[in-house]
Amino acid sequence: MNYTKTNLMTTTLTTPYIYFSTAPNLNEKAQENLEKANAFFDKQDVKNATEFYHKALQEQPQSAHLLNNMGAILSAQGMYQDGINFLHKAIELDPKNIGAQYNLGTVFLGNGALAEAKDHLSKAHEIDKDSGPIMNNLGLAHLHGAEFTRASELFTTAVDKHPQFDYPFHNLGTVAYDQGNMQEAINWFKKSLEVNPTNFATLNDLGCALFMHGDTGSAVEMFKQALGINPYYRMPYFNIGFVLFHKNLIPEVGSQA
Repeated sequence: MNYTKTNLMTTTLTTPYIYFSTAPNLNEKAQENLEKANAFFDKQDVKNATEFYHKALQEQPQSAHLLNNMGAILSAQGMYQDGINFLHKAIELDPKNIGAQYNLGTVFLGNGALAEAKDHLSKAHEIDKDSGPIMNNLGLAHLHGAEFTRASELFTTAVDKHPQFDYPFHNLGTVAYDQGNMQEAINWFKKSLEVNPTNFATLNDLGCALFMHGDTGSAVEMFKQALGINPYYRMPYFNIGFVLFHKNLIPEVGSQA
């Protein structure tokens, strides 16, 4: 066999940023702009939501909640340094602001700064020990650092406390996959799909584990199911091509002529 599990494309599942729809002690103008921002955010109009979060913050520049929202929405648009600056300001004003601690840790996680990610996500976890998203992302910070035992502990606690939250199930599958335990990975990915059958990332990763376990037919079927749900998801395309090539299943050019 001239391939390894790292030749296939898999992913982990990161929970998104936290936004505050309300904030304490806002003046009338700031409250009005925050409500407008919320309305645009609900419509996925990021440009206008950003504009009105900024207007609200101009009216109330010492609001940690509004600073958090600005930091989150800028980071979501790839303006990471600006986002980090706003989130740091929020934490300076309120070190117990769970959104800012979690969001800052999540920004660092997405950019591979694992020490900083663990620092801020651990602080968020201290504030709320029961939060599934916090445990999930903190687990990922440990997973990406190959700290499998701690990652498994956090994901396991998350699934115990939040059995309808599929991300930590999936990420337990990733822990097993990364350690080469394919049957265990398959079991966790299947449990994740019991919670959320339409998660195309989990279908893709289940396909990878099945292929590495020797079940090529089922692997290809999982990749196809992932594409049936999201035809714009690139990983299954790569994985199907890889599997067919390495199993010599690609038909000869012109064979169907």
